[in-house]
Amino acid sequence: MTTKTDQATPRPWRLGFRGRAIPPTHIEDAAGRPIASTGGYSNNRQDATPENEANAALIVRVVNSHDALVAALEQALYALRGAACSCNDD
Repeated sequence: MTTKTDQATPRPWRLGFRGRAIPPTHIEDAAGRPIASTGGYSNNRQDATPENEANAALIVRVVNSHDALVAALEQALYALRGAACSCNDD
């Protein structure tokens, strides 16, 4: 089954400041291709602020954890369904 997340930029994503003069609010793919930026979009209108840097770091962490989270939820659902079925057998 194809989902919208399958069509997204391949992971892992990273903060785009490694070795360059790019603020750590820019998000890029593993090849360095820009994906997004959290800079200049909040009420402070500046690029590299602690809030914007934290937002970019959170986005990268969440995106890179997506596949593992989905797999864990699928395993939990499978286990819960199994537990529910064995309760009915008693």
